[in-house]
Amino acid sequence: MMKGRSVVLIPTPGAGHLVAMIELAKQILHHTHNLSITILIIRPPSFSPFASSSISQHLDAVAASGLDINSVELHQAALSELEDQANHLAFLDNQKSAVSEALTALQQTTTILAFIADLLCIATTTASLELGIPTFVFFTSGATTLCLFIYLPEMDRKSEQDFKDVTEKVEFPGSLPLPSSALPIFLQGKEEGGYQWVLRNAHLYSGLDGILVNSFNELQPRAIEALTDGLCCLGGRTPPVYSVGPLLDLGTAGSDSNGQECIKWLDQQPRSSVLFLCFGSMGAFPTEQIHEIARGLELSGQRFLWSLRVRQSELGPGFGALRDAELDEVLTAGFVERT
Repeated sequence: MMKGRSVVLIPTPGAGHLVAMIELAKQILHHTHNLSITILIIRPPSFSPFASSSISQHLDAVAASGLDINSVELHQAALSELEDQANHLAFLDNQKSAVSEALTALQQTTTILAFIADLLCIATTTASLELGIPTFVFFTSGATTLCLFIYLPEMDRKSEQDFKDVTEKVEFPGSLPLPSSALPIFLQGKEEGGYQWVLRNAHLYSGLDGILVNSFNELQPRAIEALTDGLCCLGGRTPPVYSVGPLLDLGTAGSDSNGQECIKWLDQQPRSSVLFLCFGSMGAFPTEQIHEIARGLELSGQRFLWSLRVRQSELGPGFGALRDAELDEVLTAGFVERT
């Protein structure tokens, strides 16, 4: 019996990452015939910031779409209840054995043409490479951030300072010089779990068969050129980089938004008149930074829609669980009335 052909994907179990990976799966099926997609699902424990009720909604929507997309749940790795970003990232790194087991089982019935891992699941690519499967990473963020992630070991070698203490502008291929405060908060200190995770996994990019980035040339030409020219991986190999973005879910995957108050309000506004602020399913800021954003919005006089979330505890730049913000707790007095 002839084996089928498939592409296997593994998304990070955050809503934004999962949605982008599902859209990638749809694009693969749109451009390729006689192919199926298998999505490996990580089910984190309920206390994890990666846990989301919307995961099942999105998977149910895919199942109902009639597309040849299947899902396989991985055996759950252990995760302690510490609200620490290093702990949560290590949970994703520790999926390697479960991924190896799942890929080996799938190889019994199908020819796996490619394995594509979300950027936060890059450690699992060692499992697919060991099995001889063409292996890619899907970088769900933009090309400039990809440049930063790959180049970080060189930046770390050049400077002993934490970025938060650097006074001059920071330079890396693919970007204009930036103030250090513009770098992601989890890269501000060398001892931060996120910094150590990026540093530890940066070398894995050179062993890949390719990198898919959720961007396009016209949006980030400088960054994509730097990646293509191998400027970010000094002394190492840069795999081919493919711009596949923007991958957006413009539907209503798993939910009906027509009855939501914000949608009704948007429908009453002039076309192209509203600024939308949303920083991802795990995006949150400390109160001081929220005040700065609010001040900018107020001074702009612009209509806006702001998805405002905060961490349940402000323990630093980790991946602590989020909750919808109580506006009177995080916004300055009178802001809601004035805007």
